[in-house]
Amino acid sequence: MNTLRRFWAGKLAQRWFAGACARWVLLPLLIALLAGCGSDNTAANTTDPHWVKQASPPSRVAVVFVHGLFGDTDGSWTNANGTTFFQLLKSAPGVGNQVDVFAFGFTSNKLKGGSLDVREAANMLEQSLQYNGVWNYPTVVFVAHSMGGLIAMREMIDNPAHREKVPLMMFYATPQEGSQITAIAQHVVNNPAVKQMLMADENDFLKSLNDDWARIPDEDKPTINCAYETAPYTGVMIVPWSSATRYCKGVPTAIEGTDHLTIVKPDRLDHPSVVVLVNALNKYVFGAPNQAMLETPDFQPEGDHWSYELTDPNGRNDARLVNQGDRKLDYTIAQISDPILIVLPDDTPKAIPAHHRDDLKLVLMQGQLKNEYHFTLSVPPLGDRLIMVRIKDVAAVQAKQDGLVRDVTTQVSSYLASGDNVAALMRLPKDQQFATIANVAADSVAKTAPDLPPAAKWVVTADALASLGLLYPANTALRNAAQASPGIAAAPGPRLLASVISAESGKPDVLEAMERPVLPDGNGPVYADIQQRVVEIGKVGKPNSIDTADAHARADLSTRMQVVPSLKAYGYSMKGDVLWAQGDATAAKQAYQYASELQSTPITDKKLEAVKMDELNKLH
Repeated sequence: MNTLRRFWAGKLAQRWFAGACARWVLLPLLIALLAGCGSDNTAANTTDPHWVKQASPPSRVAVVFVHGLFGDTDGSWTNANGTTFFQLLKSAPGVGNQVDVFAFGFTSNKLKGGSLDVREAANMLEQSLQYNGVWNYPTVVFVAHSMGGLIAMREMIDNPAHREKVPLMMFYATPQEGSQITAIAQHVVNNPAVKQMLMADENDFLKSLNDDWARIPDEDKPTINCAYETAPYTGVMIVPWSSATRYCKGVPTAIEGTDHLTIVKPDRLDHPSVVVLVNALNKYVFGAPNQAMLETPDFQPEGDHWSYELTDPNGRNDARLVNQGDRKLDYTIAQISDPILIVLPDDTPKAIPAHHRDDLKLVLMQGQLKNEYHFTLSVPPLGDRLIMVRIKDVAAVQAKQDGLVRDVTTQVSSYLASGDNVAALMRLPKDQQFATIANVAADSVAKTAPDLPPAAKWVVTADALASLGLLYPANTALRNAAQASPGIAAAPGPRLLASVISAESGKPDVLEAMERPVLPDGNGPVYADIQQRVVEIGKVGKPNSIDTADAHARADLSTRMQVVPSLKAYGYSMKGDVLWAQGDATAAKQAYQYASELQSTPITDKKLEAVKMDELNKLH
């Protein structure tokens, strides 16, 4: 037993002596490091975060510098000759004139209290970026020294909404697996961040940071480029290659002739630390895959906007958005100029995975077509882009719209031509009868526009049915659209259609509960009162001329609807439309009169008044 005790006592003595020796060997280094970073008993950093260079108007890219342990907002980046990293970046050809520079600083004392740890510094970084408008920039890049890289990583972990704006983080000597020097420093300095940079195997903070970073999908992570020191500081490599390169993409860069402090104090434009940053900006921000990240082969550039030629109103026009980058790309559709234009998808913001594509579909609802519409495509790395939608041949596009309505007319008429279908229909409750007619019409729309998503198909169906005067089936189709996609049901076009149907039928607006959309006007976005855009029922006049094919299809449908009690009023109202368009006001009046007796609606009553006036005018 005594022998065993002597053995373990000897082992403990050896371990204590080795640790003590290490402490005495590294203590001069620690003292030198502290002396090289500022006064022992005062704050190492007394400079608030600030814009170093900000253009007016601002550039599209903000580069944020984040110093490390015991660092200074400006001093950490300043060479002994007075040259700053900020100045050299702004002087870099082809890059400097495209970036604004922001320097972030935080309290990181040596012996005096009040220092922030990594988590606290990251929280302060977020507050500072918000306060100074950095997140208003389409693109933000972090340039971090030492512990500053850990702060930047924590910022990205805690604020996922910002990741899409950050394509690049440039790390200089960041201890991604900790630093051996901190094992001694933790016993000497009064700074909570020191323990967070112990070697990873004994560091719960770095383990947690690693796990949190790993949980971020690769396509959401900013690219991390790394550079590492090559010269020891007072005989010791503060952050060795193994620790400085853990999360890096590609081959990390050795910055020749620099130690842990001088790696971010370049003295000239062609200094390796400047070169590696400029190359990373050109690769990941100003070159592929950022400018080429989004390819839009169907949009044509025209000065400060893009143009798109629309040739089909029924959703057969695809505008490809191709993400050529290595990260997902978010985009938003906004500021649609006219309710008649629907741009799909309707659920933006939407993400395009890396190396994938999304297709925009453009649909025009029934109404007076114009030669030009526009909307805004917003992509955070690229900013907002105005898309001009042009129709060169309005008559041809109108003919395709008319063709879709004619196909719906024929399909519903064919369904009602079957005695079995009519018998089955009449056995259903009235609401289900209207739903059946809406389904028949939707099947027709699906044949004409097979690639429309379900919600858009129902909106187009409702639009076609409303143009035929089948208001209750149209309402049913709108309800189906709202169930398929609340987003499209809240869009200006469908909201306007619902209001028109409500005004014409005298029934409640089926989309009234939806949030009111925002429409642009000459002065920017405004809350639109959709009811003001409703067709003025009191101005109903003679229907436009109906060509022979449409007149024949509607006459057949009118006759067949008159057999079904729930559709009979619609049948006579449609008969009146055809007769009045053909010039027979007297017969039209009789049809409208009977429709009104069967089911009085505001639109039928107004048509009846208008056709009577037309008849009187002809007599005089």
